[in-house]
Amino acid sequence: MNAVPYWFTNLLWWGLGPALEIWALAGLVWLLLRRDRLAFLAAVFPLAYGLSAGQTATIAPFIRYTVPLAPPLAVAAAVLSADLLRHPKWRRPAQLATAVVLSTTLVWALAYMNVYHAPDSRLEASRWLLKNVPADSKILIEPSQNTPPMGSYLTAIKFHESYVMFYPQTEKHDYYWLYPLDTYRSLYNRGVDDDWRRNYIQSRLALVDWIVMDDSYLQQYQHLPESEHGVVKQYYRDLFSGRPGFNLIKTFKVYPSILGLTVNDDDAELTFRSFDHPRVFIFMRQ
Repeated sequence: MNAVPYWFTNLLWWGLGPALEIWALAGLVWLLLRRDRLAFLAAVFPLAYGLSAGQTATIAPFIRYTVPLAPPLAVAAAVLSADLLRHPKWRRPAQLATAVVLSTTLVWALAYMNVYHAPDSRLEASRWLLKNVPADSKILIEPSQNTPPMGSYLTAIKFHESYVMFYPQTEKHDYYWLYPLDTYRSLYNRGVDDDWRRNYIQSRLALVDWIVMDDSYLQQYQHLPESEHGVVKQYYRDLFSGRPGFNLIKTFKVYPSILGLTVNDDDAELTFRSFDHPRVFIFMRQ
């Protein structure tokens, strides 16, 4: 991945909304063209920060890196609008452009607020499992905070405890039999060879009849190099094609929406959506 274009085509695009991003970047250029001290100072910070933060992420920059850019870019957009609105020749186009930016950015924000009005995808998956998967079924999960709550994690949660099955925990009986596929440590470990990874994956699949996972590690491994993580990347490709003997039978996902219009943010950077509206997959052995 080329990190520099990714800031503009993904992080700022989803974080600010398309209209505000375009208008703000135009405003940043406008600040430099004004050639006065205050405008120059207003433009320096986002430029300096962008150059600095752009060097910190080698594979997939996180969208949280763009948070410090939101205020100065909003100021740049505001200065551009204000200056053009004062110019008689450009007043009408500026009125139209400013109205479009303000209205679409408001709609963008309201669409994302509606995520919190919809049932959470993880809880919806938990309810589906209770109705369709018998107790004591054997389920493969990944060490993710987005795993749908099962057993006491759903019915008698203790908020001071961790329910994520990190290594070295290898199984747990809590209404279901849960077996973790350690994509976090064991499979990421560069100290093991590909044959070990393949054998480990096959040994875990042999234990279960169900797989319940979210898209956290699926997305993370997509950004990792094939040369070092090809086995795990191939496992995910095989899983979604049915080759390991499991079929995808249910998917849960909440999308931002407003007035019947849905914003498909599947391409947004993972952490932009994983905390409040992740995608959950349920596979069943054929």
